[in-house]
Amino acid sequence: MKKTNNKMQLLLLSVVLLGTTACTGDFADINRNPNEVTDEQLQANNYKIGTNLKTLQGLVVPTEEHRFQFVESIVGCPYAGYNGKTVDTWQATFENYNPSADWRKVPFVDMISDTYPAYRAIINGTEDVVAQALAKLFRIAIMQRVTDSRRTPRRRHLRPDSLYAGHGQ
Repeated sequence: MKKTNNKMQLLLLSVVLLGTTACTGDFADINRNPNEVTDEQLQANNYKIGTNLKTLQGLVVPTEEHRFQFVESIVGCPYAGYNGKTVDTWQATFENYNPSADWRKVPFVDMISDTYPAYRAIINGTEDVVAQALAKLFRIAIMQRVTDSRRTPRRRHLRPDSLYAGHGQ
């Protein structure tokens, strides 16, 4: 009994000692990467707001590799019915109204999931009405592109010689 009691006291003492020395008040400062930018540094000169505005701007007309092809050339622009597959055996395409899941992900899921974190960071992160207005404008432009992507114009099958039939008569 005395041996069990000593073990319990030793266990209780070790828990108390570990509990009092394990946490420090400046835990976040000690574990901060000194090469990393802090939030206070990002607020200077509106770097954080500017970065988020630049992100939204790059989503209106996508600049990332392959994203321009999916969002602009294949789905969203007036020539979307003419820019498309290069291999005739592809069956899952936007032109056939049955694109594969990974192709649908770019113009719909990726655009929306990349838009709203930057948009919310601006709306919740600043009181500047101009930055908030720009964020709202960019969000509207991006969402217009996404909703316009929903309906792809059907590709017209015209023979080149019929395009100018009767022209000049």
